[in-house]
Amino acid sequence: MHAALEPGEGCVLILTDHESHVFCLDCANAQGLTGHRPDDARACPACRTKLTNPDDAVITNLHPTEDYKTSVLSGLSPDIVMECAGRALGFWTYQTAQETFVYRRCRHIDCFFGMS
Repeated sequence: MHAALEPGEGCVLILTDHESHVFCLDCANAQGLTGHRPDDARACPACRTKLTNPDDAVITNLHPTEDYKTSVLSGLSPDIVMECAGRALGFWTYQTAQETFVYRRCRHIDCFFGMS
């Protein structure tokens, strides 16, 4: 299984109390993250956090249309919009840091084994 570091149109976003993870749709389906499974508790494959709420893992499009963005935010108070924006910026910052870590780690391994 691999985390989607540069997700395409379809991916699964997992939001836990402490972390956020993005997985490609194929990996998420293979791990049973999509769909409702009342008989079996889901868990994040990356951190093993139990996913008890239906919205803990959601299929999302990371490149939404302008119409979609407008329809989702229409009617919400500025406080809620700003809260959503703050959470989105926090997630983006976290993902960027993770991508940088993985890139540096992979580069270090390539250099170590002379594969640069």
